[in-house]
Amino acid sequence: MVKANLEEAIDKSIEGKKTIINPKLYKVFEENELEANSPFIKKIIKYEKILDNKNSTREELAEAGNFLRINEKEIKEIIKDSKKLPKENKEEGENELEELGFGYGYIWEDDKVMKTKYFPTDILNNNIYFGVLIPMIVDDVVKVGKKEKVVGKKQVMLNHIITPEGLFRINQRFREDHNLDFRNLPRTLPKRWNLKDIKNYLDKKSKPVDSAELLDTIISQYQYYLHIRNKTWYKILALWDLGSYMHMGFSAFPFIEHRGIAGTGKTKGMVISSFISFNGSEVMVNPTESTLFREKEENRGATYFDEAEKLWVYNKATKQYEGDTRTELINSAYSKSGKVPRQERIGNTFVTKWYSPYGPTQLASINGLFGATATRSITRITTKSPNDDPRGEREPEDDINNPLWAEIRDKCYRFSLDNWKEINKIYNNFPKDVGLKRRDLQLWRPLLSIAKFIDESIYEEVLEFAKEISERNLDDLIHESSFDYSCLKALRTCIFDDKDTKVYVNGIKIRYCQQQNKNESLEDRYLNRNISNHLDKLGFKELRKRDNRGSYFLVNEQEFNEIVNPICPELAISSTPSTPSTPLHINNINNSVDGMSISDDKNPKKVTIVTISDENVDGRDMKGKNNSNKIDFKEAFENEQN
Repeated sequence: MVKANLEEAIDKSIEGKKTIINPKLYKVFEENELEANSPFIKKIIKYEKILDNKNSTREELAEAGNFLRINEKEIKEIIKDSKKLPKENKEEGENELEELGFGYGYIWEDDKVMKTKYFPTDILNNNIYFGVLIPMIVDDVVKVGKKEKVVGKKQVMLNHIITPEGLFRINQRFREDHNLDFRNLPRTLPKRWNLKDIKNYLDKKSKPVDSAELLDTIISQYQYYLHIRNKTWYKILALWDLGSYMHMGFSAFPFIEHRGIAGTGKTKGMVISSFISFNGSEVMVNPTESTLFREKEENRGATYFDEAEKLWVYNKATKQYEGDTRTELINSAYSKSGKVPRQERIGNTFVTKWYSPYGPTQLASINGLFGATATRSITRITTKSPNDDPRGEREPEDDINNPLWAEIRDKCYRFSLDNWKEINKIYNNFPKDVGLKRRDLQLWRPLLSIAKFIDESIYEEVLEFAKEISERNLDDLIHESSFDYSCLKALRTCIFDDKDTKVYVNGIKIRYCQQQNKNESLEDRYLNRNISNHLDKLGFKELRKRDNRGSYFLVNEQEFNEIVNPICPELAISSTPSTPSTPLHINNINNSVDGMSISDDKNPKKVTIVTISDENVDGRDMKGKNNSNKIDFKEAFENEQN
């Protein structure tokens, strides 16, 4: 009965055609009680279909032939050896049988469970790899009647991955040997790595990449096309491009935001980056939702968005900018753990498929980014180049065929393959006490790890810049003109001035209207809800209660400070209120070139005008310098009293 089932299943699979399976194997199958649905029989059916398919590749045909030529002696030998094994060692022989499909073998070892990776780039066995499509010439076979005929040659693109150990062709044997599968194997990929350079790397003929020299070359490309006042930005942009090749090894990778008025080189900066970065995309404007996650899933490359302000719309009811579903997808590109579920139709049913939009991302806008997107970005404020600066007229698109772009990319691939382990070690052991906290540390850690590997002085420079940027962002996190700031200020007044720890939302609204001079808003029934919602999002939700008078926040000064200090330190309630300053009455002012004479009814006092231009002076230049002309207000007030 078993034999009949086997013969019927195999004969049916090949539609009566002659099989290269040894007929004597049926007896072996019967003796070992193999059913027609055994994994081993399923493999036979699968490979027989490959042999019968005119579209099967030479690689598939060879693999099928090798498997189907297994003979009776080999199988009997395996069975015989497994029976001879002592009880404690029998598992080894049984595993060997299971590999051939004899029975359904359970897997109880984690390292043998099939892993899923992304083909374009990922981490495998603590090494980075890159997926490439390598062309190969094969026979062009056509079917004439019942026979196949070679009519010529054709070129096909075959999937391979390149690791520090060498080149691996993706086939069934590779998957089984490495317990590895890929989410998808793309038929097309951007041709970013020169084939000749790949061959030299695999043949060990390439020179080791000088990391400092590579970084300088990338910096030089930015310097040639872009005018940036603060020179540290050139290093940051270059580190970001280099890091895009290793982003799959980081838990998060920062966005770069280019913000500025029209004509300040925002788009140009992204174009330069797209010529260098890993699988850099075209600069997109107003992309569709499906483009965002499918593009990342396909090539894992860097993506660029222009006119990003179109992604947000101001909601007058909630008094804040709100993004659509595309901003949610962009936000999930920041973290490797971010996933996007979508319903996909397979046959007649719909299944949930999870996409990963994670990857290097740059955005450009005039008005800036909002919400979570802004907190995940390193923001560069762009300015116009001077009229006599030739960089204003230089466009990278005009030099797209310059071989230097390809040389840089070739070196980026090789640099990543050769140095990933060391950079990963720095990243995993990065100190937590460098002056950056929470999100800021997560943002800068990938770039700082690469900088530290390349050059300690570059690391120190970028770290100092990161701390200044982070401090500035903390000041701007809740801007004075924002509704959040007004809500916090009103709550602070209720706690500090009114000495009340049970603060009703209606009382906060009254204080808000007084501070904003909006008495007409006292009758706005939606304002209470808006204030409550915003305070909830800022961290006060757990402190909100309700009684018969309405909603209230049960919060004291200490709890208020714990929540407000990290997001808006200037509104934190001081334990010792500062002494009010003595007002300085000014009756008339006489201006001169060097100074200003301030006088009241008594004695005139001479002070010096000090002007600081934020456009031309770097804040770091002011540190530690003694300004002999600064005003001593304490002395001025003491003299006034006398």
